[in-house]
Amino acid sequence: MLEPRWTYSNPTGLSKWYGHVDYYGQYVIGQWFALDAETGTQYWTRRFFRPTTVCGCAHDVIVASETRSDGPWTAGFGVYGIDAQTGKLRWVNHGRGLWGKLLRCFDYVPGFTNEFRDVPKCLVDQYVVTTRGRILDVRTGHDCSSVKTNEPNNEDRSGPQHKLYDNKTLETDGHTIKVEGHRDDFVILRRDKNGNDIWRFAAKDLSLHVDGNYYSYRFHDGRIFIILGDAPNYVPINEAEPLYVKPNPANYQLGILDVSSGKCKLAPMANAKQRKECRIESIRDSRMLVSCDGTELAEYEIEK
Repeated sequence: MLEPRWTYSNPTGLSKWYGHVDYYGQYVIGQWFALDAETGTQYWTRRFFRPTTVCGCAHDVIVASETRSDGPWTAGFGVYGIDAQTGKLRWVNHGRGLWGKLLRCFDYVPGFTNEFRDVPKCLVDQYVVTTRGRILDVRTGHDCSSVKTNEPNNEDRSGPQHKLYDNKTLETDGHTIKVEGHRDDFVILRRDKNGNDIWRFAAKDLSLHVDGNYYSYRFHDGRIFIILGDAPNYVPINEAEPLYVKPNPANYQLGILDVSSGKCKLAPMANAKQRKECRIESIRDSRMLVSCDGTELAEYEIEK
């Protein structure tokens, strides 16, 4: 049985839109709260009218934007600086000069998208680089037009943990780790260069269930961590209409799949009994953040 190092509960929810809870230096940050990463102690929790998405954190300032969706598109708007220790909105900078001030005034108009706002692109040292090429001081939000920065060459989702999910394949030691199917058809396998299966893992072979989205499995340090339940995530409300479903409580455990051998170790999680949802929020070194039902968070120590 995996016992959590610490737990945290937030009845208003742990994240918004496509956001999730993550490690940022000494902090664990969600939308919207900040915890001490070592102890899980809450620094603050609050609501914001516009910011909904964490773009990064540096020098004790959370850089955020507003995520909006309308039909087929989803995009970010605005640049906001939030104090990581207090939760206070420290600065807002949507554009240069009077134009930026006017755009800030539009923030107070309910329901107005205000798509003219600039958006954070990345953080480099103490600076925020925006999509329109502006450089802002992360501590004050002031424009630093004379500063030159070297933006990171790697894309945000270039790491192995993202490649396995985005591409459903990952090259390792001349072999291919491949993910196929969804939910009860979810399979992870390893193939050699000739296309022969070296090993194959299927949750249903263990009478277990996996959702199959990004938060249900994660590649880290030569292993794939998988959230496995003893019941399906969803069941039909009425058997005669199987497309209409409802959440289904399950007891969840962590599957630790070694990509070399294909052996999977099962470890029940103490805080994941009879939950409607369980997902991996983040992994850093030997620590893992797991959320349940969108309101409960626990950090676990995982074996190396």
